[in-house]
Amino acid sequence: MGGSASSTAFLAAEIQAVRAADATRPIVLNGFLPTTLLAGLTQWWRTRDQGDSLEAAQRLADIVGVDYYPRYGLLSLAGRTLYMDGSRMPWQMRRRTQLLAQTAQHGRTLMITEGQAEPWETVTTPPDPHGCEMYSCLPEHLIDTYNQWLTLDLRGARPIYAYLFWGAEYWVRRQQRGDPRYLQAFARILEQSGSMPA
Repeated sequence: MGGSASSTAFLAAEIQAVRAADATRPIVLNGFLPTTLLAGLTQWWRTRDQGDSLEAAQRLADIVGVDYYPRYGLLSLAGRTLYMDGSRMPWQMRRRTQLLAQTAQHGRTLMITEGQAEPWETVTTPPDPHGCEMYSCLPEHLIDTYNQWLTLDLRGARPIYAYLFWGAEYWVRRQQRGDPRYLQAFARILEQSGSMPA
């Protein structure tokens, strides 16, 4: 989605058509927020002819959606996996704060359209609690990733419109296999939402 002249023009025309058909509902555009340098370079390479989708959303949409996956598998070899983990990089807090500020400057609202709440491994792994836990998203990571954004919200930045968890079907499957911890982590967030980080 959009940074080059042609792709931005096409996107703007599509948004104009949607607004003409229904001017009552807000337009949401989302983009991936890289959490590591390698993820950022990969994202740039994949979208080099399109531009930055979050920048386009800030200019064209009513609501800027963020896809946020701080941990995911990069390479697996001989039963071991190398992960990219940008969840605790010092610059990540600054980047999230900057994104909120930029979105507010454009008069837009920010929401998390995909907050990582299930594993992102190098291969599809069945959600079997008797097999192994996958480092890319443990139950405690679900809470931590949510808190990273809620903490910004509580520090006085422009409020986040909504936070959507990506992975509910995974939680249900884990529970069916005897591991209720993901659903319990989500229940904890619901119990404490609106007051303080979970």
